[in-house]
Amino acid sequence: MKNSLIFKIATVCFVATAASLVAGEHVGLSTPPPSPIVHFEASDYTASSTSWTNKGTGGGAGTTATGGMTKTSSGVPAVVFAGKESSNSDRVEGSIGSTTSVTRVTVEMWVRMKDKGNAQNAFGSMLFSWSGSPHYNIYHYEHGVGFNTINSEIYGINATSYVNEWKHLTFVMVKNGTAADQKIYVNGILQAISCNPVGNLSSSCDSSTVISGRTFNASGNFILMDNGYSANTWNAKADVGMLRVYNTELTQSEVTDAFTTSAADGYVDAVAPTVSSVSVPTSPSVSQNLSYSYTFSESITGLSGADFSQNGTATGCVVTPATTSGTIIQVNVACASDGTVILKLAANSVTDIAMNTGPTSVHTASTITIAVPAPTSTTTTTSTTTTTSTTTSTTTTTTVPPTTTVVAPTTSASVAPTTTVVASPSTSPLLTTASTVASQNSSLTAASSVPATGEPQASATTAAPSVKRNSVPTTITPASVVPTTTTTTTTTTTTAVPALSEIEVPTLATGGGALRVNGRAVSVEISRINNQVVYTSETFVARLNVVTRDGSLSQLNAGGDLAGNAGDSIKAEFTGLTPGSAVEVRMYSDPTLLGRTKVDETGAVSAMYEIPLQLEQGGHSFAVLGIDGKGDVFNFFAPVKVGVEGDGPGALTLLIGIPVLLAAGFALFLPPMLKKRRRFSLFHNPTK
Repeated sequence: MKNSLIFKIATVCFVATAASLVAGEHVGLSTPPPSPIVHFEASDYTASSTSWTNKGTGGGAGTTATGGMTKTSSGVPAVVFAGKESSNSDRVEGSIGSTTSVTRVTVEMWVRMKDKGNAQNAFGSMLFSWSGSPHYNIYHYEHGVGFNTINSEIYGINATSYVNEWKHLTFVMVKNGTAADQKIYVNGILQAISCNPVGNLSSSCDSSTVISGRTFNASGNFILMDNGYSANTWNAKADVGMLRVYNTELTQSEVTDAFTTSAADGYVDAVAPTVSSVSVPTSPSVSQNLSYSYTFSESITGLSGADFSQNGTATGCVVTPATTSGTIIQVNVACASDGTVILKLAANSVTDIAMNTGPTSVHTASTITIAVPAPTSTTTTTSTTTTTSTTTSTTTTTTVPPTTTVVAPTTSASVAPTTTVVASPSTSPLLTTASTVASQNSSLTAASSVPATGEPQASATTAAPSVKRNSVPTTITPASVVPTTTTTTTTTTTTAVPALSEIEVPTLATGGGALRVNGRAVSVEISRINNQVVYTSETFVARLNVVTRDGSLSQLNAGGDLAGNAGDSIKAEFTGLTPGSAVEVRMYSDPTLLGRTKVDETGAVSAMYEIPLQLEQGGHSFAVLGIDGKGDVFNFFAPVKVGVEGDGPGALTLLIGIPVLLAAGFALFLPPMLKKRRRFSLFHNPTK
C-alpha cells in the first residue's frame, strides 16, 4: 500500500491519570475499567471505505488499502477480509500511541476465521502485528493461533474447531517478557497455551527466557489482518465484528465482562434448537417397523432413544436414532404389536453448538396406525393331459367305440375330486400354505383331499362311487381305444391359526424347546452366544434374547433359558421364512397374543415383543407360529423364566451348536453329565 493512501491514527496524548493504565500499575479490577485506545465496530464501517471510525480514547481513524473491504449482508454486522486472494490487500493500519512506558498490550476482537490460516499463503497469516522491524505478531497457521516472533513458532492454542464460528479472542502481549507470560482467552475463558499446539512447526519455543524480538513498535503503530514483513503475503481471511486494543493488561474479570457485554450484540447464538419438521411413515402402516426423519433448525448433539416416549396403543416399541448428532436424523421405531404410535421428543433433550438446549417443549409427531394385514388364501387349479387312466383323486373320462370290447366294469369309474377348506377357530386367519398339512397334535388343524394312506376319500356332501384302485382291464383291443384325457385338480388347503386357548402347548424342560413342522417333530440345533439363544432348523433360524426396559441385554438364567421380568421385551429374529407371510407370537401358560409381524421380502423378521405386565412369575412358553422357507407351517416353543432365577448364566451357556431333536420318540445324544438337565418333556401324540 502506498504511503499516500495510509492515514495513521493520531498519536494518543496521555494525561497524568493515564498512568494508571500502564501494566505494572494496573492491578485487580479497575474503577472504572480501562478504556480501549482503539475501538472499531463493524457497524461503524462503510463498505469499500479507506477509513474506519475509531470510538476509542485515541481518536482518529484506522485506514485500509485502496478499495477497502466489503461487509456481510446478513446476520451480525462484520467487515469481510478476503485474505491474499483479494486484489485490494485487505488490512487496517492504526496506532495506540507511544509504547515507551507500556509493557503489556491487550488485543480483544470478535472474529470468524474462514480457513486454517495458511490456505492461501503457505507460511500462514497474521490477525494482528506491529509495524516495522519488531516482528511480534498474533499468528494463524494450520489451525494454530498464538504469538509469533518470525522464528517458525506459535505459542498458543489449537483453533481447529473455530473455523466459521464467531469467537471472542483476547490476547495479552508482553514486551521483553517470556513466552509463558503471554495469555489467550476464548469467550472469556483463560486457555492453557503451549508451544506449537498443533505440532506442525519445526522449531521449538523458548518459554523461559526473554526474546529480544518480543517487543512493540515504539510509536504504537499496528496492522490488523496483515503484516508488514512482506507486502500482500500475510493477509488473513476472516470476518471481524469488533476490535479493541488496550495499552495495559485486562484482568480475568474484565475479560469476562467484555465478552458477556459484547456477546449480546448477536455474536453468540442464544436461540434454542427446534424441530423444524418430521417426515413420518405412511398411515396405516403395514409394518411394525417404522422410520421417521427429524429435521432440526440447526445441527444438534446428544440425541438418544431415551429422549423419546411412545404414547399410543402399540406395545413393545423400541426407539433407536440412526445417529446422535446432525441436522437431519433418521429415527427407527420397532413395535411388537399393531396399534397407534404417538412419538414424543422430550423438552431440552438435544444441544446445539452454542450449548443451547432444546426443544423448549415436548414435540409430538403425527399419530401413526400400525395394521399388518393377514395374508389371503389362494386356490390353484392345473390341467394335465396323459395316456394313463389310473389316477388318485382325479376325474377320468374314457371313451370306447360301440363295436369294440368294453373294459370290465370294475376298471371304469369316476372319482369326484374332494377339496376341503378348514374354517379358522380364530377370528383372523394368519397362515396359508399350498401344501396339504395334516396335524398330529391339534397345533394347526387342517384336512387334506389326499388321505395319508393314499386311499380316495368321499366328499362330506357328495358320496363317491366305490372304486377299485389300480385295477387292470382283462380284455381290450388296442386299436379300439381312443386316447384318454385326464384332468387333475390340485387341492389347496388353507391352514388357519388356532385360537389362543385351543393350541396344545408342550411342557418344556430346562434348556430345551419344541418344534413341529406340518405337525411333525423336527430336529434343531441349540446354541447360546452372548446371552442369546439360537435355534437352527433345516429351513429357518431363530435368535432370541431378552432386552430390559432400560435397553440393556438380560442374561440367560442358570439353566440357559431366556429370563426377564414383566415389562421387559423378547427380541426375536427369524431368517429363512416365506416372504410376505406373517408370524404370530404368543405367550403361554396364560394364553396371550403378543403380536403379529409381517415377514419382509428377504424372508426375515426382527421385532420386539413385550412380556405382559400382568404375567405371573415362573416358567412360561414363548410360542411362534409361521411358515418356513419351504412353505411349511411350523409351531415353535421356547422356555422363558419371568421374575425368577436371576442367578446369572450357568454351564449350559457354554454349549455351542449341540444338535437336539425337539420331539417325542427320539433319543437325545448329549454328554452324560448334561443329559439329565437337557431332557425335554415330550409332545402328546394321539396318533401313535
